[in-house]
Amino acid sequence: MNCSHTLHSFASTAHMSVRALKNRSQGRLALLSWLNEFLDMDYAKVGDLSDGVGYCQVFDACGAKVPLGKLNYSPRDKSDRVANMKLLERVLRHHNIAKDLPTDALASGKFQANTEFLQFCFDYLHKTYPNANKTYNAYEKRRDAIVK
Repeated sequence: MNCSHTLHSFASTAHMSVRALKNRSQGRLALLSWLNEFLDMDYAKVGDLSDGVGYCQVFDACGAKVPLGKLNYSPRDKSDRVANMKLLERVLRHHNIAKDLPTDALASGKFQANTEFLQFCFDYLHKTYPNANKTYNAYEKRRDAIVK
């Protein structure tokens, strides 16, 4: 096998990987932008979704009736974030939404777990309730839940 051919193949593969990563990055940024706009939030990065609040509101917008008043809107540590994720997990199970929730990975802010779950949320919302962006007022829902 020609060494220069092998090196070229490796370089092409590495270059494609960088391109694939860039495409993936644009995808996650677009998803994060969509979520921030839809929920009137300001998540700076995908890992910030570890609080669980955004995910819960997406499913609340789908009609899952998440008890938003039980969420911790300012989780101080991982146990607070896990509690929010467990609440979401119960709601998903109750509504027969077939998705395994990697609670620990999400609450830990793991990039891949949060990116994949955000993609699932986006797809689920657009398939089941495509008009949610016109009818769901996330800010009012959060405000009402916090005031109670």
